[in-house]
Amino acid sequence: MSSEIRFVSCLGPALAQYLELKVSVGLRFDTARRVLLHLDRFLAANAKEAEEFDAGCFAAWGRTFEHMCSGTRRSWMHTIYRFCLYRRRTAPECFLPDPAQFPPRLPYLRPYIFAEEEILHLLDIAGKLEPHAMS
Repeated sequence: MSSEIRFVSCLGPALAQYLELKVSVGLRFDTARRVLLHLDRFLAANAKEAEEFDAGCFAAWGRTFEHMCSGTRRSWMHTIYRFCLYRRRTAPECFLPDPAQFPPRLPYLRPYIFAEEEILHLLDIAGKLEPHAMS
């Protein structure tokens, strides 16, 4: 499965091994595969600045998806964090992002409690709806 993806950056071989390991144990790993590929393409495009993956490179990569919601950014960064943990098995000195610096988890929406008048108004409006074949 990983043969369909060609990693070309300085981390390419490690990314390919990591992906192959995850797929070999039965994980689909689709979203993580896209994140790893995104990082690889970023590193390849910025090869002069990204000779080695470090905190500055990680931060620069993170800025490329600032337009996404914080939960997605956190998930992408955590995917790379897990890759870096894997990489540390063979290269203990390699960079490991600090999860405390990741965007916050999205807060849960607070429930809205309807007042009695609002409920009566909704029921009144619903009572005026015409019957529909899908209702």
